[in-house]
Amino acid sequence: MNTPLFLGVFLIIMAFPLTFIARDLVRESFAFSYPGMLIYVFALYSFIFLSTSIYGFIKHRKSDDINYKCYRTMSLSLSVVTLLTLQSAMFSSFREEDDAIFVPIMHGILSLVVVAVVVALGIYLIRLGFSSSNKAISK
Repeated sequence: MNTPLFLGVFLIIMAFPLTFIARDLVRESFAFSYPGMLIYVFALYSFIFLSTSIYGFIKHRKSDDINYKCYRTMSLSLSVVTLLTLQSAMFSSFREEDDAIFVPIMHGILSLVVVAVVVALGIYLIRLGFSSSNKAISK
């Protein structure tokens, strides 16, 4: 089975449930929450995970190991979704009463960016899968 092709299709399919989560964030003010100081630990985890994912994706983009590229791409998509969760938790913890318009707009913008990045990474993996299968056929 062509792993990048499978994972690319999987990411594009998973963008649909992510869209419904984003809709709930915007329309119904659905929010994740973490008790006490745990939100700071989650924020630290999210930013470290995002920075290492971006670093690994960029550093190993010219690698010949397709499985490693798949791993780095999936890691980047997961870190972007984690960022959406962090924003929701931050707004639910530190929200003020007069932010009734600001919060849904910010949720909408970040949700749109996250879904677009996940779909773009899925397309990248599909292209990677087709190019790797073409290289295997030509050998």
